[in-house]
Formats: sequence, structure tokens, C-alpha cells
Amino acid sequence: MLKHLATCLLGLAAVIAATMPAAAEKRVALVVGNAAYQNVPPLQNPSNDATDIAAKLRSLGFEVVEGIDLGKRDMEKRIRAFADALKKTGHWKEGEAAQAKAPGAPQGKAQ
Repeated sequence: MLKHLATCLLGLAAVIAATMPAAAEKRVALVVGNAAYQNVPPLQNPSNDATDIAAKLRSLGFEVVEGIDLGKRDMEKRIRAFADALKKTGHWKEGEAAQAKAPGAPQGKAQ
């Protein structure tokens, strides 16, 4: 189940990135491929998938913060590095949550 979810999420990220128009502004992506989890058998392809996705995003002009088989501390470091890179793009506003919405997702705040 988790393997399929991870594969779908990585695939979705690749499709969204590939279909986005090229922009002059800086684009940043966080790509993580973890294969080992406490309560499920090890997954076979996350590191390969993450490496491939990261390479594709780089070829599309993204700055990529990448991590493979990260523990909690290293995951937090990558998230901080991603946040720092995102702040430099001008898309991060201090004090506001960064929210990513899929194309066609409802706009506005929940009531």
C-alpha cells in the first residue's frame, strides 16, 4: 500500500513538473526516497525512483533538495534546506503555511 502511494506521489510530482510552463523564476523541489520503514517490509525502488525524479526535475531547471533513506534528523535537515531554498524564490512568506494545491483543487479557505 505504501509502495503504491509513494510511487503515485512521485509520478504525480513528475507529471506536474513536466507540464508546468517554464518560468524565468527559480523553482525548487524536495525529493525523498525512503525504502525502510518500521512496520512494513523494505520497498525495492524508492531510491531509484527518487534519483530519477530528481534528475528529471533538475533537467527542467529545478533546484532539487534530495534525500535517500533518511532518518528523522536528516529528514528535518532536508526540510530546512528546502524551506531555505524556497524562501529565496520569494514564494515563501514568513508566518504563513506553504500550501501546494493540485490543479483544479478548490481555492479559498475552509470555513
